Amino acid sequence: MFLIVVDARHASKGVPSPPVMTFVQRVKRKLLPPREVIQGYENPELVETIFLKTINYNPDSDWPLVAGINTVLDFGGGAGLHYKVARRQCPDIRWAVVETPAMVQRAKELGTDRLMFFERIDQAADWLGTVDLLHSNGAIQ
Repeated sequence: MFLIVVDARHASKGVPSPPVMTFVQRVKRKLLPPREVIQGYENPELVETIFLKTINYNPDSDWPLVAGINTVLDFGGGAGLHYKVARRQCPDIRWAVVETPAMVQRAKELGTDRLMFFERIDQAADWLGTVDLLHSNGAIQ
């Protein structure tokens, strides 16, 4: 086994890249469970914050990416904030958000015939029929 240490620099700016995870760090990460569980979008306070943020958000610009798109599967789409931006450009767009059970439960009151919330990707895809765009903004962090 070889341990390679890299001090890479971003070619354009000469900025050091983040340190490479050492072998010991990788072993610890695999063998030692986290001390606490991060609830994320199952945390009621965070769910409520995201819900209220979405309700109060008023987009003021178009989103060229969705021009000509009819259906979007939004993986990790919270309470549908990106749908609010997209429908400015495409009022008839159909948008399926896949989220945690807690977020789906809270956000479903925002659902319409064009915006729906699901816990499973297959359910969202079935509702859409066809998926023109798969959107995910920070769901895999």
